[in-house]
Parts: sequence; structure tokens; C-alpha cells
Amino acid sequence: MPSQEDYLDNLLKGIGNTEEEENSRKESEEGVKDETLQDPQIDMSDMDDLLQSALEAQQRDIPETQQSQNTQNSETIHPEETSSMSEDEIDRLLQQSREQAGSTEQQKEPDTNENDDLIKMLENVDDESLSNVLDQMAPNTENAEEPEKEEKRGKRKSFFDRFKKKKAKNSKNSAADETELMARAEQYPADADLPGEPGQGPLILTCGVDCQHKYMQYEIVGWARYGESWGIRTGYIPGAPDDDKTWEQLDSIISRVYKFQNGRGLRVMLTFIDSGDGNFTNEIAKRCKRRQQANVFAVKGNGQPGRPFITPPNRVPISENKRNTYILYNIGVNAGKSAIMNAVQVQEPGPNYMHFPGEDRGYDLNFFAGLLSEVEVAVGNVMKWQKLPGHERNEALDIRNYARAAVKVINPDFDAWERALRTDPVKKARVSLPRRPRRPSLRDQLFD
Repeated sequence: MPSQEDYLDNLLKGIGNTEEEENSRKESEEGVKDETLQDPQIDMSDMDDLLQSALEAQQRDIPETQQSQNTQNSETIHPEETSSMSEDEIDRLLQQSREQAGSTEQQKEPDTNENDDLIKMLENVDDESLSNVLDQMAPNTENAEEPEKEEKRGKRKSFFDRFKKKKAKNSKNSAADETELMARAEQYPADADLPGEPGQGPLILTCGVDCQHKYMQYEIVGWARYGESWGIRTGYIPGAPDDDKTWEQLDSIISRVYKFQNGRGLRVMLTFIDSGDGNFTNEIAKRCKRRQQANVFAVKGNGQPGRPFITPPNRVPISENKRNTYILYNIGVNAGKSAIMNAVQVQEPGPNYMHFPGEDRGYDLNFFAGLLSEVEVAVGNVMKWQKLPGHERNEALDIRNYARAAVKVINPDFDAWERALRTDPVKKARVSLPRRPRRPSLRDQLFD
């Protein structure tokens, strides 16, 4: 604030202070009191350069389809005309340039969705190749300041860690590891086929069979209440599915009596056989039809999302002869695989626990690798089962799935079976069997 003496001296010198000069003095004084509220002083000599930069930034942000139109409009504005602009107009132009610069910086920030897309593309990349790719993706930090370099390294490391974590999760089955399952194998009695005492172990036996071009793979599984299961025996039958000798070996496996230590025994109640990939479907269908009285049926896996595990069977024509049909069960394999993977995680004997014997009954590392060969992953908006890297054979998972479907179709009265095994002969136990097909007619025998 000028003193009175200075003010009088100015008056005497003939310097009149207008209202604008006094207002400017007040604004300067208020700026001294609170510097944080003071707008940056702009040198009017640099105003042309600032406006030119703002216009160039605006042109860069305009899409190519609009640049030709906006270029004509921008030609009427020249930095030389800023002298006729008010300070409010200049402030608005500068504010627009700041907002455009801010939006540009936001676009440079990494997008989570873009990172997810990159993760999906790099799923099968090995570690060395991944490191090379990320080195190429990394921003150039040679001319950057040290804090900026650290920030960019941190973003790159965050993406790398996210990808490694996701890749590790999908490189093995989250349910268990094959070596873990093999390590918990139980010692079944050497002089018996079935573990435990009658009524205290498996109560029902089912069998699942997968047909390949040169062999069949099977597993016989024992079942009790609440989904508790026992692997009884698994193995391979060499031979093509169209060879009767191959089926004779299968007959000997599913028709025999599997005994407890005290001599009581169980037979396989229901066998589900994969109808094949199309090359042997008719041959498998014919042979399953001959064995329908022995509760041997063909099945076809359906991987459609949301399909029920068990549905009523259908009569399907064999080849092109619509009069010659066989019974075919369609299995919703996705639901069965989910149930198996959930059961694998159960660690204590009881509901849903899976018991396994040793290698002498076929349960080696190859079997467990096949049992855990698939994992459920999200493909777009749909969950699908895919094979894990290094797990090419998934027959063990399929035959366990078929055996599980068989016991669901039987829907047995486990209480009745337990009483029968403890006291009464097995034949007196009441069970809910699948509806048997009608007896083959002379026409069926002629056309088979």
C-alpha cells in the first residue's frame, strides 16, 4: 500500500490513478497475501506461441475424418489476432489445451482389459519367449528420469507377475496333482478284490469303457453313500473295437465276481461304453445291443454347456437301417467332470472321497495324469474343458465319468445293499435298475 506522501507526490506530478490501476494494485496485494490463489502471470509476448501450441494439440486429437472440416474453421484464427481477444477468451483456450493434454495422458495409462487380452494371447508362451516379448513391449526409458524409469519398470513387473500367476494356475489342475493322488494310494487286501468288510466298503460296482482304434481302456469303480468311491481295477484291452476277441476279454472282466476277504462278492451292475468317434460307432452299437441283457449300453458324451449329467436314453438306428436300433445314453460330460474334480479335493474318507489302490491294480502315474488331464477355463462367456499342456491322454477321466454316470442311472438303495451284504444273500437286495429293453425279436436277429 503506497504511503500518503507517495500518493500526494503522484498527484502533484499529474499522474492520475484510474479505477483500473487501483484494481490492479489491489489484485497484486491480494496475490502477495495468498500466493496459492494467484493465477500464473502470462507474458503477452509469448501468447502467440501458446495459442499456436494449443491449436496444434487440438488438431492432433481430432479424428482424421473431421480434420479437413476443422482445418477450414481453424484457418480463420491466427495467433496475430490474439491482440483483439479478451483475457477470458485466452483463458478458455488455455484451459481447453490443458484438458486435452490431460486426456492424452489418461489414454497412455495401461488398460486392464487390454492387459487381459495380452494375457490370453500369451497363454502358451514359454518363459524365455515371454521375457523377450515383454522387453519389446517395455517403454523406452533411456532418456527418462530415474523416478520415471522406476515407475515404468513397476508397471512392466506388475503385468509380468499377473501373467506368470495366471499361467501357473492354468498349467496344472487346481484340484490336485497326479503325484499327490498316487501318494495316497491304499493297500487293498492281497487275497481279495474289494477293500474292507462287506457293507463297510463299496456296495455297488459299475464300469466305464473308452474305445480307441487299437485298444479299449476300462475302470471298475465301487460306490457307497454320498458319492464315496473306490477304484477297483483299471487297465487296457488290446485290439480294435470291431474285433470280437476284444469284446470277449471285456466280457470276462465285467462278468466275474469281485470278492471281499470273507468270500462275499459283487458283480458289475451296469457298464457304459463310449460309442466312439465315428469310425467304429456302428460296430460298437451292434456289440452293445447284443449285451443289453447284461446291462451293457453305449453312451455318447455331450460337452454342451449346461447340459444335465443324466438324461433318459434314446433308441438310435444302427447304420441306415431305421428298424434296427440300440439304446444310447447321452451324458452331460461337463457336469460329471466338475463333480470328479470337486471329489478329488476331498482329503478325508467319507462323502465324495475317492479311494485308490496301488499300481498292481493299474493305478499308476499315467492313470492319474489322465484323470487330471483337463481343466475348466473361460472361453469368452462360456466355460469349457480343455486339456492341460503335456496331458494328451484323457481316457482315465472319461472312463471314471462313465462309471459315475452308470451309478447315477442305477440310483441304488444303498441301505438295502448294505443290509444284504451284512446278512442276506446279495440277490435279495432291492435295487433300482435301468429299464431293460424288450427281448430281441426275430426281425432284430435277422438284421443284426
